Amino acid sequence: MAWVGKEKVGSGKWEVGSGKWEVGSGKWEVGSEQLEGWVLAMDYDVVFENESWIVRDSQSKYAVDLRQRLFRFAVDTFRFLGTLPRNKEYDVFRYQLSKSSTSIGANYEEAQGGYSRKEFASKVGISFKEAKETNYFYRVIQTLKIGDSDECERLTKESDEIKRILGTIFKKVRAS
Repeated sequence: MAWVGKEKVGSGKWEVGSGKWEVGSGKWEVGSEQLEGWVLAMDYDVVFENESWIVRDSQSKYAVDLRQRLFRFAVDTFRFLGTLPRNKEYDVFRYQLSKSSTSIGANYEEAQGGYSRKEFASKVGISFKEAKETNYFYRVIQTLKIGDSDECERLTKESDEIKRILGTIFKKVRAS
C-alpha cells in the first residue's frame, strides 16, 4: 500500500541521511558529492514501506524516515527554546511548543501501531493538528524576533513542511 502526495515547499534546509538539501544556496550535498543549481520547490512522495512512512524526493533516490524527522524536529525545538529570553511573558511559548512539537512525533509513533485504519487516521489527524499549532507559535516567535533568529526561521520552515506532509497523509488516509 502506498499513498503519494505532491507538495511544493518553501526554502530552507532539510537534512536527509548523510546529505543536506539547501534551497536558496543552490547546493545539494550527498556524502562528498555536491550538485549545483537552484531548487525552488521539491516534489515529494509519502510512501508506507516496511511499517514506516517514508518521505522521498520524487526526483531522487534519497529518503528520510518521517518518524526520525519528527524526532529530530522535537529535539531541535527543545534546543531552540533555550535561546528564548527568560521573561515571564515568553513562558507560554516554551510551554506550548514543548508540548505541541513533541506531540507531533508521539502521536505519529502511536499511529504506526494503530489497530485499525480508523485509529491510524485519528492519530495522524492529531499529529497534523499539533503541527499546525507548532507552526503558528513559530510564526509568532519569528514575528516578535525573539530567540535565535536563524534557527527560528529554519524551524518555522520545517514545521510548515511537516504540516504539509502530515496534511497530505491525513487527506489520503481519510479518502481511502
